[in-house]
Amino acid sequence: MGRLFADFEFYDVQATRKEIQELKDEVSGLKDENNGLKDENSGLKDENSGLKDENNGLKDENSVLKDEISRYKKLLEENGIVLK
Repeated sequence: MGRLFADFEFYDVQATRKEIQELKDEVSGLKDENNGLKDENSGLKDENSGLKDENNGLKDENSVLKDEISRYKKLLEENGIVLK
């Protein structure tokens, strides 16, 4: 009978439970960190989208200003004024 348990290793149930709980806590912390990073990423995407919209607005404004400059140059040329 003594030989039956000779190859068994000691197993501390309390220590194993503690280790499992620590791992669960670590996983929970990593999940929270991951969610925070997802929120930050979403915020950056929103900010990027806003910057793209602003850039498109500036491009449109630039185009309007270029058209206006062309119109003024044409008016000046029609009145005999040539810009260098």
